[in-house]
Amino acid sequence: MERMEDYYGKEVMVFIDEYDTPFVEAHTGGFYDEVRGGPAGLLHNSLKTSTSLKYAMLTGIQRVAKENIFSDLNNLDVYTVIDNDYSEYFGFSIEETKELLEYYDLELNDEVKEMYDGYKMGDKEIYNPWSILNYARRKVLVPYWVNTSANTMLKQAI
Repeated sequence: MERMEDYYGKEVMVFIDEYDTPFVEAHTGGFYDEVRGGPAGLLHNSLKTSTSLKYAMLTGIQRVAKENIFSDLNNLDVYTVIDNDYSEYFGFSIEETKELLEYYDLELNDEVKEMYDGYKMGDKEIYNPWSILNYARRKVLVPYWVNTSANTMLKQAI
């Protein structure tokens, strides 16, 4: 981050998708204590002590809380799927989906809606970007999201 700031002359924005995956996998695999320090240290150094950080955004299935690995963070805002702030940025809107599909000579019909519309972020209907982009590229209506994440912890809890 320091080198990027030096090179570009600007503070750095950090985006970490699925920040919690290493912790979840380590927990479900029984080696959380051995792994915790590495990712926790990386997050601490990037988000707390770096003088090069302007903004950071983390996504994950676990709620970010000011406890455990985030106990020393301040200036933390947490948004969930029920919040309206930023809800339009967590997927493609109906209009964006329609425009994208039309560009690829496809249409937003009932089959596409049935397969890929299912997210509600705040008060916005959102389409899964991974699925829509793969559908536009391959022109095959299948559930592309099926193998994109591990659900071991959820399965164990259920």
